[in-house]
Amino acid sequence: SAWHGVDYAVACNSGSSANLLAIAALVETGRISRGHVAAVPALAWSTTYAPVVQYGLDLALCDADATWNAWAVPSEVDLVVACPILGNPAHIEATVATAMARGIPTLVDCCESIGAATSDSVHIGSMGTVNTFSFYYSHQLSAVEGGMILTNDADIARACKMLRSHGWTRGLRMVQDFSDEYRFEMFGYNLRPVELHSAIAREQLRKLALRVAERRVNYSYWVNASVDLPIQRPELHGYASPFCLNFCVKDSEERQKLANALRANGIDCRPPIAGSFRLQPYGRRWASQQTPVADEIHRTGLAIGCPPFDGRHLIDMAVKVMREVL
Repeated sequence: SAWHGVDYAVACNSGSSANLLAIAALVETGRISRGHVAAVPALAWSTTYAPVVQYGLDLALCDADATWNAWAVPSEVDLVVACPILGNPAHIEATVATAMARGIPTLVDCCESIGAATSDSVHIGSMGTVNTFSFYYSHQLSAVEGGMILTNDADIARACKMLRSHGWTRGLRMVQDFSDEYRFEMFGYNLRPVELHSAIAREQLRKLALRVAERRVNYSYWVNASVDLPIQRPELHGYASPFCLNFCVKDSEERQKLANALRANGIDCRPPIAGSFRLQPYGRRWASQQTPVADEIHRTGLAIGCPPFDGRHLIDMAVKVMREVL
């Protein structure tokens, strides 16, 4: 919370749990309810959407643009979920400002973007009504596993603390008598962090700024090394915290050919995030909504790692393979 300049931080056991706690807390504090509509990015991770649906909200899909981020807030929604894709903070500040002007709560899912900031050097995890993070082992700050909720809202922070621990008030209020030691106010979960992972995260936080800087250097090197390749890279805005080296190729057939070649040379790769929500089996209910940019990224997007150390020799290997295939 101090690093981001936010009043309250609540640790939990994963970034997915952070999203679940955030939505549950918004429900418990009366900010949203079953039957409401949430604006969500068409391109994100599965657990960006899961708790929104599990708590009975409908979804309005917001398509991506050249940044791979959603760029518009639909009218007549009750919640805005924003997700800076793969460390790119494009549009987040404007999205949150639009929602706030309309009196709509916002959840900013920063789980793959810790360390990113706007062009005015505002950390992305400091702007939403509630902001979530993941400390999974491949992310910018790794605790092996773990998550975090940041908020300036005392009621939401209190609800998150109870919900992560069975709905229990322990640690939140003074015990009045013996029977008061086991007081439960909400139907909660057990999503508390593991102390070992928390200890790791505290050490990793000290290294975060340096590692984000190293990722930015690698990303810039990658852009220069691959400038002649027939690929489409996302437009970066502000101060990115590059999670990976992501791009689109001509079509799905070319992507498969490139993925096979990269892996044959010991270079792992993956589709970008969870792809287009409406093209996944769990998105069938919303498949009639049109998200052509996210759909194209779903079919032709690819990502390879962006290490938090000098990765120029690894990038050169990947570009060599890409040049041979493309």
